[in-house]
Amino acid sequence: MLKIKYIEFFKSLAANNHKEWLDTHKTTYEQEVKKPFHELTQAVIDRLKKINPHFDIPAKDAVFRINRDVRFSKDKSPYKLHMAASISTTHKKDWNNPDGIYFQISAEGVIIGGGLYMPNKEVTQAIRRAIAHQPEVFNKIISSPAFKNRLGEIQGEKNKIIPAELKDAAKYQPLIFNKQFYFWREYLGNKNITRPDLADFIVEHYFVSQPFIRFVQQAIHEYL
Repeated sequence: MLKIKYIEFFKSLAANNHKEWLDTHKTTYEQEVKKPFHELTQAVIDRLKKINPHFDIPAKDAVFRINRDVRFSKDKSPYKLHMAASISTTHKKDWNNPDGIYFQISAEGVIIGGGLYMPNKEVTQAIRRAIAHQPEVFNKIISSPAFKNRLGEIQGEKNKIIPAELKDAAKYQPLIFNKQFYFWREYLGNKNITRPDLADFIVEHYFVSQPFIRFVQQAIHEYL
């Protein structure tokens, strides 16, 4: 779905990241970047809806704007150097819902992620308690060959201090220190950007992540 012109656009934008350049190349952006990326996003949504009908978000609501929020950044470049989408069963900005998939595509390659990137403190504590009470179940999920081969490992920033009642469990499973619980895989190169089965490839990550998603959902249900 994405072609070499998509890659070329972002390479040029990296060297000309200002409004005047984008205004001049607006047609290229609309036809070679925005349109095919929305089509890719819709293709992913259509596949996810076959798994769960709650994936009913329209592509236009799942795709992030190319404009950067520069209010609190030293870098005042107005545009991102990638397109990105977040598809979930609720809303792309529901940071406490693990049931979804995120992907972004730049000139360098494809990134696919999922899990919980910015959960609130209550959800974080619920997940920690679930891991502490069911460490074998959690470890079996994240150490399975499918999870490790496709998703890698659970990532995220950590707290230095956790509740005292969780410290012993954290010795066995250090991920209890995490305040984020997400996977993040990067696939570099043009061949990954332009692959004809990219929608299926993205959805494959969601399939593999389902046991982890269910664990987090159960944790929220039982321990929140």
